[in-house]
This record gives sequence, structure tokens and C-alpha cells, in this order.
Amino acid sequence: MINYTLHPNPKASARKGKLSYHPRIDGLRKVAGLNDVRRTMHRANSPMAHFLPSTLIALQDAMLSLLADGNSIHLPNLGTFTPQLAGEVTVDADGKPHAQGVHIADITFRPDPELLAAARRLPAEPSEAIHIPHVSLATLDENLERHFATHDTLSRRQLIHDLYADTISQYQANRILQHLVSEGRLERVGEGCKMCYRQKK
Repeated sequence: MINYTLHPNPKASARKGKLSYHPRIDGLRKVAGLNDVRRTMHRANSPMAHFLPSTLIALQDAMLSLLADGNSIHLPNLGTFTPQLAGEVTVDADGKPHAQGVHIADITFRPDPELLAAARRLPAEPSEAIHIPHVSLATLDENLERHFATHDTLSRRQLIHDLYADTISQYQANRILQHLVSEGRLERVGEGCKMCYRQKK
């Protein structure tokens, strides 16, 4: 099940002063890894799950060999991998271009229609995460209670991504945290990039 939250579009896109919104996957920052894929394959009783690590290494070797020959690579039902080159190009006094350090800087992926069609059929529902289209302290208590029920501390990143669903800036998050500290509800723990906050007893 795909969980989503609704996020406001930039004000410049609003028509007649009305806000518009777009859906965004809740948990987009999580990246499923090899072990997640293997577990999913095991649940589907796929005999290939055991061979997945070695298969991926062999696939990478084959793809690198094909890319070295200047190919794009199409894998049926998945999509096409296309190399993108970069390098420094200079022009001499005669107007002749010269390239240095040319290399594959990126590989773009274009999914096959079959993969997209299957993905579009996946079910989606609103996330339990509380979405706040504007900074509001009125609903902050509920967010904090939900967060500290499963966490000992709160970081600025968690405040932005988890409590306010990516709808506030770092500046706004700092103002909210300063407000909570000044009210005696939170206290700072740690310093610098490791600074976080815990409920004050």
C-alpha cells in the first residue's frame, strides 16, 4: 500500500489566490535495499532469491561491458538505461574543439510501459502522518505526542520531515524549536550537527 500526504504547490501556481495541492509518497526518503528485495522474492516463493546477489554482480559486469561499447541497455518489462557523457571541451586558436576527461557522468533510466502500467495499479491511501499546509502551533501538541511515543529525542530534520511533512523550511523549524525551548517544553541535547531535543521533565 502506497501511503501519501498532500503538499501545497508553489504560490505562483495558485489560480485566483486559491491554494492547490499535489500528492507525495510518505516515506519517500526510505530506499529499499537488496535484503528488502530478497525478502519480497522469498515471500513470493521465487527460487531466484538465493541467487540474487551473484546475479546482480554478473548483471553489472555485463552492463558495464555493453556501456563501454557505447550501448544503451534495454531490459524487457523493466526499462532502458542510457549513458550520458560529460567532459571538458576546449577550442583552440583554429576553432578546433578538443575534449579531455570524457566519461559517463550519469545513466538515465526510462521505465517500460509494462512496468509503469503495473505500478499505476498499485493501491494508495492517505498516510496517518499529520500534514500541515502552513506552520501552525495549534496542532503541534498532537504531533509531538505522536513522535515522543516512539522516540526519545527530536531532531530538526525529524521536525521538518515527520511532524510537518516537508511543509516548513529550516528557518521555520528553528523558530518552532526555539519557541518550545523558551516555553520549557523541550531541552537541547548535544551540540552542532548532533544537536537534538528531548522533552523536559
